[in-house]
Amino acid sequence: MTYNRKLHDKEYLARPEVKVHIKEYTKEYLKRPEVKVRKKNYNKSLKMVQYRKEYYRRPEVKARNKTRQSTPEERVKQKKYRQENPEIFARGYERHRAKYPKRTWAARVIASHQQRGFKVRFSVASLTKNVAFVDTCPVCGKHIEWLYKHSQDFRGPGLACPSLDRRFRDSVLTLKNTQLMCFQCNVGKSSGTIEEYIQHCKNVAIRHP
Repeated sequence: MTYNRKLHDKEYLARPEVKVHIKEYTKEYLKRPEVKVRKKNYNKSLKMVQYRKEYYRRPEVKARNKTRQSTPEERVKQKKYRQENPEIFARGYERHRAKYPKRTWAARVIASHQQRGFKVRFSVASLTKNVAFVDTCPVCGKHIEWLYKHSQDFRGPGLACPSLDRRFRDSVLTLKNTQLMCFQCNVGKSSGTIEEYIQHCKNVAIRHP
């Protein structure tokens, strides 16, 4: 009987104790600082960047990721990952927000209004397209800070952050009955109309020239 190296290796690697040993060694190996640096540099190489772009653009990969992410098990898994790794998720979100500030804002606005019970009749893409060339508040002319910092009291940059105003206080939101303005004007307008808020500002200016 001849010695078959491939068959021997296959049988050896199938042993439970060998599997445990390989798993523990791999876990320890990947934690080494020099391995982490080497792996990080390799992932940042031009070869890997181009490969990832081409790979994730494949139709079958897009379809598989979309199907996998829509399952309840995957949603629970993603939620658990975000809860266990808030720093990693926050860094990734900030990188995406810096690259696509208006799209990120549109997604947050739609999700926020839906959570409060509003019916939103426009998509993230359509809202992003609607505010694509808006960089100043249409009410006061203030420059809108799309990369605003999150603050609890909305002082400083928070007052100039973008805010979606409901023109007629409807519970169903469309692109026609909403408008973009700075947070300060939206808070000042409150539940009134834009005409009432402008008149209020004129009254304040007359009283305090």
